[in-house]
Amino acid sequence: MSGRSNTADGPAGMSGLRVGCLLAVLPAFWGCGPPPVVGCRYEAMVLVDGQPAAGVAVQLVSLADGPDQTGFFSAVTDQQGRFSVGGDRPLPPGDYRCAFFWPTGPALDADDRLMNRYRGSEGRQPVVQVGSDRKPDVFRLSTTAAATPNPVARSE
Repeated sequence: MSGRSNTADGPAGMSGLRVGCLLAVLPAFWGCGPPPVVGCRYEAMVLVDGQPAAGVAVQLVSLADGPDQTGFFSAVTDQQGRFSVGGDRPLPPGDYRCAFFWPTGPALDADDRLMNRYRGSEGRQPVVQVGSDRKPDVFRLSTTAAATPNPVARSE
C-alpha cells in the first residue's frame, strides 16, 4: 500500500474539493465584458388630421445623459400609420423625444406636409417613456396651423 487514501479526508479528497471550488469560481471569469443592454421594442401609431398616415418618418432621441446615452432610433410608418423601433437594436428603457417628418415626395429635400411643426424646437415634440408595459401610443398630428400642443395620447 502506498499510504494514499482515496477518502474525503485524504489527499485525493482534497484534490476533488479543489477542483469543485475551481469549477464554482470559474464561471465568474467567463464572459467578462459589459453586461448586455436590456432593451425593448416601442410601437405606436401616427394619425394626421384623424387618419392613419403612411410614410411619416419618426425619430426617437434619448434624453439620457452621460455615457449611457443611447442616441436615436428611427422608423417609417406603414399603410395603417403604425411603426415600431427596437426590433434589431432594442431601446434601453427611458424617456425619448419624438420628431416627425412627412415628406411630400421621395427626395431628401422634400417639403414637410406637417410644416416642420413636429421636428423643430417649437416644443411640439412629445416625450414618451419606453420600457413600461403599456398599450401603444397614438400620436395625433395635424397639418393645420392650429395643431394640438401635445400630440401624444394613450391608446384605450
